[in-house]
Amino acid sequence: MLKSIDQILNSDTRFTNMVGGLDETGTIRMMAITDLYTLVAPLELDPAVPADIREQFDKARHAFVYSWFAYDLVSLAEQQGYQTLELALREKLPADERRKAEEKRWGLGKLLERAVAHRWLVRADFEAPPQYPGGPKVCFLDVIAMMRNELAHGSRNLFPNGSLEMLRLCVEILNRLFQEVAGGSPPDACAGSVVK
Repeated sequence: MLKSIDQILNSDTRFTNMVGGLDETGTIRMMAITDLYTLVAPLELDPAVPADIREQFDKARHAFVYSWFAYDLVSLAEQQGYQTLELALREKLPADERRKAEEKRWGLGKLLERAVAHRWLVRADFEAPPQYPGGPKVCFLDVIAMMRNELAHGSRNLFPNGSLEMLRLCVEILNRLFQEVAGGSPPDACAGSVVK
């Protein structure tokens, strides 16, 4: 429900009973907007990431902070993180592939697949060990594509901690995508296909 104009600058009621940490005396204090800012401020993109991509990612960070006023903006922040990642991956493609990506409307999964094929990203760098003996490894490149699809195609997902983790993952991918590799050679790619 849209907040009334006289309540627009008040915190969303869902933050009312959340603990923000300890104050200088060691006493528990309630959450404040500064806590949200403190969570996303470290999510910086490296200077090697193009300025227009950094600007787009800052929209996600601002939406996360402004969820203080409307809790559901965390999902908007997460979605903006995915959109920034898609934009960066598309812009990094060689011109012929970029045309094909636009014509065929490649999604995040396909763009990540191309980044691995070009050796801009290495799947092994984003793999987590199996959760149980003999279980499959999880590649977070696959996870991020699935999470993006869930939000993009309609979802009631509202999980601020999960959204923050997905923003962290976007930062890691974006920074690796534009990192300078010592000696000028790209990192070795691993076999595997990214979820489409």
